[in-house]
Amino acid sequence: MTPIRYHYPLFASQHPLELSKERFFLEASGLSYATDNLEAFREPYHNEWIKTNIPMGYKAILVLERLVFVRNGEILLENEPTEDARIQANFNRPERSRYCVYSNRPISFPKYKASLNQMSRNEGWAYSDITWNSLADAKSSALEASQSPDLDLLIVTRVLCFENWH
Repeated sequence: MTPIRYHYPLFASQHPLELSKERFFLEASGLSYATDNLEAFREPYHNEWIKTNIPMGYKAILVLERLVFVRNGEILLENEPTEDARIQANFNRPERSRYCVYSNRPISFPKYKASLNQMSRNEGWAYSDITWNSLADAKSSALEASQSPDLDLLIVTRVLCFENWH
C-alpha cells in the first residue's frame, strides 16, 4: 500500500486508496488520510496545517472527493456527489467538475493512449494526470480498466479544489 505522506487530518486514519466510507482526501505529490470532514481541507492557502506541513514547491494541491469504487469491472460502492453549496462554502474558487481515477498500481486507459505510470511522478501508486469532464466518462473508463487482472481497486474522484502550490 502506498504510504501516507501527510498525516492529516490528525483525527483520521483511513487510507484514501482503500474501500471505506470516508469521502475526502488531499493529494500534493503524496496523499493525506481520507475523512468525511471536508472542512479539514478548507481553503488550502489559508489553512495553517496545510501551509505548515506541505512544503511549497513545484506541485499542486488537489482536494478530492471519492465517488466510485471499482474492482474487476464492477462498482463496489458509489456515493452521491456533495452538494455544490457545501463545496462553495469551503473553497473560494471551487473547481468546475473534473474527475480523476486513482489506484495503488499503474494503470492505462486505451481510449486515451496514455499510461499513467509513465506520467505519474510518484513511485508505487498511480494517479490520473488525465481528467474527465463527466462522472459517467470517468466511471466508464475505470470500469473498463479495472477488468485487467493486474489491477485491484480503482477510485473515481471529483476534483473539488485545485491550487498551485509554489
